[in-house]
Amino acid sequence: MVRHIPCGIAVNESEHIACERLRVTLQGAEGDWIILSNLNHAQHPSVRSDEIDAVIIGPPGVWVVEIKHWDLEYLRKNPQIAEREADRIDAKAKRVAGKLRARLESLAQLKAARQ
Repeated sequence: MVRHIPCGIAVNESEHIACERLRVTLQGAEGDWIILSNLNHAQHPSVRSDEIDAVIIGPPGVWVVEIKHWDLEYLRKNPQIAEREADRIDAKAKRVAGKLRARLESLAQLKAARQ
């Protein structure tokens, strides 16, 4: 089962198309999947939040996805922009991983305390 939860408004048609393709592709995968799209994510309450195009949660793990409306010609002409955006998505993924890790450790401690 795949559940798509829009958390905000898509910026362009590419985001709609990509999320629909993800949903269709994951329908054939084993297990339950959740796609969170257009998710605002702040590293701290006092800091402006990032907009994450998609977070995919499934049996093997969690993925942070950036969706771009680029073609190969654009990438060839603008490699510095692609590199900068790759660095940005890497930073977003690290922030999401840090928050998940903290929450999972808290849950593990709570579960151990209850036993």
